[in-house]
Amino acid sequence: MGKKHESAQEEQFTDTKNKAGHLNSKALEIVMVANYGYLPGKVNFSCRIARCARDRDPPVNIIESLKAVADLDTTDLVQRLG
Repeated sequence: MGKKHESAQEEQFTDTKNKAGHLNSKALEIVMVANYGYLPGKVNFSCRIARCARDRDPPVNIIESLKAVADLDTTDLVQRLG
């Protein structure tokens, strides 16, 4: 996931679009960018299906993928991330 500090939401959308088109991996499905400068005190996220994943069968479902990640056990997340 990329991390941006921009004051315009358009920058976040463009950045996510660019990353979604240039990254390539068999495991990559979704590109997400966090923008912590658009609204004070908030972090906004933008995500897209990566270009390399657009023709997958079954198709990538961003909403279902995010729900699956939200349901993961995160009790040791800090230790796994370092």
